[in-house]
Parts: sequence; C-alpha cells; structure tokens
Amino acid sequence: MNRTKGSATILHPDGTEGKLDSKPSLQVAQATVGGYVQMVNLADGRQLLFDEDGLTKHRSNPAKYPTNVKATALAIQAGAAVDPHVGAVGTALLLAGSFRWS
Repeated sequence: MNRTKGSATILHPDGTEGKLDSKPSLQVAQATVGGYVQMVNLADGRQLLFDEDGLTKHRSNPAKYPTNVKATALAIQAGAAVDPHVGAVGTALLLAGSFRWS
C-alpha cells in the first residue's frame, strides 16, 4: 500500500513553528489562523492557509495582528493577492502530502 505522508506545519508570526498531528478540518484551520481561511497552492505542491481578513485586522490593531514574514514570502512567491506592505497576517498553516485539502 502506497501511503503518502502528510504534514501540517503551524507558522507563527514570531517565526516559531508547530505541528498538527492530523489533516486539519475547516474548523481546525479557522481556529488556527484566527478567521476565514484563504488557501494558496504553492509551486512545490504544498498549500498555505492564512487569515483571509488579516489585512483588515492588522490595520485596526497591528500589535495584536502582526505580519507573518514567512507566510508572506510564500504567498507572494505563489502570486497570491496579499498587500505587499502588510502581507499575510497572524498564524498560518502549511499543508503537505496527504494533509493537503482537495
């Protein structure tokens, strides 16, 4: 049996990372990113999930909703529509292998 391993890496805005033990449901993804999920398919096959309303939240309270530098770089590289000065805001998820969404 050929099973593709998966991973779900949590990208925190402070540069630290965490892991989820299983493929995240929509509810888990929303709780992790702090709102509605925007998904970007990356060239290497991974998927980046981050808060769709992050820019609005950042503008109202930048200290509480900081830019996620790593997620921003991945999103811009993939051609995602993110503000180049603010980028992806808050915690993001990076899905690979069998943890990717269809």
